[in-house]
Parts: sequence; structure tokens; C-alpha cells
Amino acid sequence: LQAKPHCVAQEEQGLRERAGPTFCLPPTFPRASVPCEPGGPAPRVAIIREEGSNGDREMADAFHLAGF
Repeated sequence: LQAKPHCVAQEEQGLRERAGPTFCLPPTFPRASVPCEPGGPAPRVAIIREEGSNGDREMADAFHLAGF
């Protein structure tokens, strides 16, 4: 077994009783402080790499997919 049965039962009970976060979005959003016109040049982003991590590649891909 990977876990004791009573630990599994406690975890399952906690998952059943857990309430999700509540979000309250405003009806309108303010304009960005640095507006980006559609079809204009994409904003530039710098990603700082930490030694021993490849998270910068994942971050670069995420920004690329978001249009940066």
C-alpha cells in the first residue's frame, strides 16, 4: 500500500467537504496601462533564467502562445 487506509479516508472526506474559490469579476475591465493596438507590434518580454532550472523554456513557450 502507498498510504494507510485511514489517511486515504481523511483525504477523501476533505475533498468532499472542500469548497472551491469564489470569483467576483467586474462587469468591465480598465484599459491596460500600456495599450497594445490589435495588429501592432507585440510587447516584448524578458525571462530571467535560474541556474539548474528549465522553467524559462516553459515560460517562453507560454508567452509565445499568448502572442508575445
